[in-house]
Amino acid sequence: ATLLVRDEPTNHLDIPAKEILEEALQHYEGSMLLISHDRYFISQVATTIIAVEDKALEMYSGDYKYYLANRPELAEQVEARFIAGDSREIGSAKVVEVQAEDKGSRKKSFGGGGGPSGNKDKGVKNAKRMN
Repeated sequence: ATLLVRDEPTNHLDIPAKEILEEALQHYEGSMLLISHDRYFISQVATTIIAVEDKALEMYSGDYKYYLANRPELAEQVEARFIAGDSREIGSAKVVEVQAEDKGSRKKSFGGGGGPSGNKDKGVKNAKRMN
C-alpha cells in the first residue's frame, strides 16, 4: 500500500501551483494523510476526514463540507470567524481593466550582466581574500 504524507502542502504555493497540486492529488491512486488549515484545499482533495476530537479519532466519510454539515457546533464556530456585518460580495468588487503592454518596446532587466550575483569579478575577489 502507498501512503503519501503532506503537512501544510499549500503554505508556500501561489494559486496556480495550488491548482496543479489539487489536480495531481485528485488523480493520486494511493492513500493520503494531509494536514492543512486551507479549508478550500481540503474540500477539493479529501474524500474522508479524520478529526482528532476529545482525545479520539472521529472518521467522516465525505469532504470538508460533509464534515461541517455533521458538526453544526463546529460550523457555527467557523462562521463566527467571519466579519460581522460585512455584506461585500465578490460580484460587487470594482472591475479594473488592464491594458496589454507591447512586449517588444521594452527589454526587461533582471540585474547585472555577470554571473549569478551579477558581478563578474566576485570570484576573483573571494579568491584573493583567502590568500
